[in-house]
Amino acid sequence: FWIDAEMRLGIIGSGFGVQGHLAAALRMPSLDFVAVADSGSGRARKKLPELVQYVESWEQLPGLNLDLISVATPPVEQRSIVLALMQRSVNVLCEKPFGSGFDDARSMEQAAAFANKLGVVAFQYRYEKGLQELRDSYQNGKIGGVRSISCSWLTNGRRDPSSLWSWRNDKDQGGGVIGAFLSHIVDLLQWITGQNVSSVEFANTEILYPNRPLFDGTLVPVTAEDRVETRLILGAGIPADCEVSNCHTHSIGMQLIIRGEKGNLVYTHSPPFCPEDQFVHFQPKDGEEQTLFDGANDGRPPGDTRIASLQELYGDIRTRTVGGEAPDLPTFKTGLVVRAVLAAIAEAAVQERNVSV
Repeated sequence: FWIDAEMRLGIIGSGFGVQGHLAAALRMPSLDFVAVADSGSGRARKKLPELVQYVESWEQLPGLNLDLISVATPPVEQRSIVLALMQRSVNVLCEKPFGSGFDDARSMEQAAAFANKLGVVAFQYRYEKGLQELRDSYQNGKIGGVRSISCSWLTNGRRDPSSLWSWRNDKDQGGGVIGAFLSHIVDLLQWITGQNVSSVEFANTEILYPNRPLFDGTLVPVTAEDRVETRLILGAGIPADCEVSNCHTHSIGMQLIIRGEKGNLVYTHSPPFCPEDQFVHFQPKDGEEQTLFDGANDGRPPGDTRIASLQELYGDIRTRTVGGEAPDLPTFKTGLVVRAVLAAIAEAAVQERNVSV
C-alpha cells in the first residue's frame, strides 16, 4: 500500500490539525519531517511531541521544502491560505467544508488547476472500512436497483447550553453542522452511488440554543445551525433523506440505509466511534439479516477510526504525489461539487423551495 518514498509535511492549525492530522501523520512509515504552525499564539507548541517542529507563522512553511501542507483552520481562513500556498507551488490538503462558501471553493479549485498542483479535501470517511464495504456491496448489485436512501448523524457534543461559544457557532466564519457534518454525508452519498445530487427538495435548519457564553460568561448570539434536515435527489430521482445534529438528546452516531429491490444495506457507527462500533448489515427481502462487516475484525488500531482513515488518506496523497494511482482521492474538484450542493441546501432552507444544483 505504501509508496517507498519519504514525505515532508506541514500542518496549519492547533485544533484538529494536531488532534487529527498530526496524529494520523505520525503513524505513516514514510514520514520524514513534520512541522506545525498556528496563528502565532503558541497553543500548538504545547501539544507537540519533541520530534515535531513548531513554526510561529504558516507563511514560513513553504520555505521548508515540504511535499504537502495541510490546512486545518476555520473555513473562513482557508481560501486566503490555500491561494497563497498555490502561488508558492505547494500541494495542499484542505479541511472540509472547503472554504466558507461556493465562491471560496471555486477560487481554490481554479488556483490548484492553474498551479498544476495537487489539491485534496479531507473527506476521510471514504477510508472507513465499513463505508468501503457498504459501497462495494452496493456497486456489486447486492440490493439490486436502489429505491431510496436515508442517513442520520446525531450526536450530543454541543447539547449542553453552557458549552462555550466558538467559531463553530458563527455562520460568517463557516460554522454550523451543514459544513461540519453534512458535507461528509453529501460526499459519501455521491461517492457510494456514483451519482451527483441534482436537486434539493427541501431543507430545514434550526438553532437550538440562540446564545452561548464566552469564558467570562458574556452571552454571544449563535448564528450557525445546530440541526439540519433535508431531502436530496441523486441523479435522475433517488431520494436521500438526511438529518444531522450535534445537539441531539443523546449520541446515536451515524446510520446510512440504502433500500433496494432485493433488500437493504445498513451501515452503523456508534459512539465512541472505535473500530468495534462499526457494522454493515444486509437485510434481504426474504431470509435472515446478514452481517457483511464487523469492525472488531478490521485490524485497525484501537480508538477513533478517523485517525486511521486520515492515515490512509495521507497514504493516497503520497502515492499520487510520486506518480501512482489513487482513484478515490477526494480532490478540489470533489470539494467544489460538494460545495455546490451545500449552497443549494442553504438556499432551499431560506427560500423554502426546491433548488436545483
